Amino acid sequence: MIEINKNFLWYKLRKNLLGSKTNYENLRNKKILITGGTGFIGSWIVHGLSIINTNHNLNITLILLVRSKEKINRFKFLDKFINIEYVLGDITKFKLINKDITHLIHAAGVYKATKSEIRKVIEKAAENILKIIRKNKINNLIF
Repeated sequence: MIEINKNFLWYKLRKNLLGSKTNYENLRNKKILITGGTGFIGSWIVHGLSIINTNHNLNITLILLVRSKEKINRFKFLDKFINIEYVLGDITKFKLINKDITHLIHAAGVYKATKSEIRKVIEKAAENILKIIRKNKINNLIF
């Protein structure tokens, strides 16, 4: 059996991002709200943005919407690479306190529920995200 290093995906992500010829200058001094930032997909986004931020010295601030207090400071080890703030809340009810958000990445999801419950959460979250982007005039969205 082949043993794979636990950090294999991290190093692969880092290598690809550092080797990319993408111009990240449009992220300089931006504030990015990530829903589900401590979940599986969201955590990879956080790691990727920390690599980009460090490599290009962009001064990005991430604001992570988390549902439980236990998730606050989950990425403390990244503090030397990127500024991360945590906001406690649920995406279906969350009301953004103006933090001059420039980008919103929606990575939150529900997977431990019935299909009907999952659908309701997705619909409520989508409605709420639309309210947030309209009210705060956020022009950059990844859903």
